[in-house]
Amino acid sequence: MDYLKKKWALWYRSLDVNHDGSVSFDDVKECQRKFVELNQLTSEKIEQIRADVEKWWTTFILPSKDATVTMEKFLEKLAEEYKSDKGAFVQKMNTCFSTILNVFDTNADREISVEELIISFKAFGQDNEKLIRQNFVLMEPKNETVPLQQVVNAWVQFTTCADETKKDVIRDSFE
Repeated sequence: MDYLKKKWALWYRSLDVNHDGSVSFDDVKECQRKFVELNQLTSEKIEQIRADVEKWWTTFILPSKDATVTMEKFLEKLAEEYKSDKGAFVQKMNTCFSTILNVFDTNADREISVEELIISFKAFGQDNEKLIRQNFVLMEPKNETVPLQQVVNAWVQFTTCADETKKDVIRDSFE
């Protein structure tokens, strides 16, 4: 469980988009703003993206729009869900990452390019392009893209696999 908590703490830090030490709706707004700004989307697409991003945050991360989640509470919640029913937890993480990556796949080609990965990480306040590019290489792209499902699977492994000996490209990209 310690290994998973270490990885969940890395995830929590990535969710603190505005880097204020907690996760709240301010992070949602900052994530929306950055993603829209970086993608230069049409006005119709902007509203849909904002709604989808907000729904993802309030479904998987925040219990409500006015909630503030500390790292301690975040780790406790994940540990409780994991211990209660690991199978359901894995499925929830699959849905979680499928949902947000589908939002970030703005051209809907079911492939993620390095540029799309950079934009999605930057939307979450991760501005180290060198590290993001290293993460992309770790996913072994073919024809300069990675299948969306492969990225989802990497995030699911990151959030659910307690085996420290297994290769974990998301963990490696954070460290």
